[in-house]
Amino acid sequence: MTAPVTSHTPGEAGVEEDAPFDVPSEQRLTRWLAGCLRSGQYDLLVDLRKGGTRADSRARLFADCDADREVFGQVAHLYAIYHRGATEPAYGYGSLGDAMGRAQAKPGARAAGFPLKLNRIVSGRAIRWRDLEKAMVTLREQGARPPAWTQLIIDLRRWHDRAARVPESWVGDFDRPFHRAESNSR
Repeated sequence: MTAPVTSHTPGEAGVEEDAPFDVPSEQRLTRWLAGCLRSGQYDLLVDLRKGGTRADSRARLFADCDADREVFGQVAHLYAIYHRGATEPAYGYGSLGDAMGRAQAKPGARAAGFPLKLNRIVSGRAIRWRDLEKAMVTLREQGARPPAWTQLIIDLRRWHDRAARVPESWVGDFDRPFHRAESNSR
């Protein structure tokens, strides 16, 4: 008999006792990850970053269905990569394309190669987890805000839905005019 995948256990490491169960699963995972960081449970984040099974299996339990478990586990891994050495959670903003576009607009970011990194991520039908890892490392190293973790989960859940056009929307978010205006004003 397997445990239900629609909720977490109250009192679990990093989870507030009164966390509502009617909150969408991607928000529950993000809250759990932020709670692990805020409460100093770095061993779980190290385990996620190194691909350990203990924390990964816990992260996957937040998924609403078996098909989403890989995305939840991988996004938890990306979260841990981005937050390496951090003591406060960064909740991020927008899509990955938006986060990379904002980072590209920062002074000195040209050498980071964000256009090439984004192109590698969106160029295939399969989710390129290794390229996503590299993007998170670069965002962290540049001191840039990450994407919104809940949005990243939503986008990656819909990656193979051609109608959702997630890769195209990330490229559009990266190329927004305000990113170029921010870059040109410096």
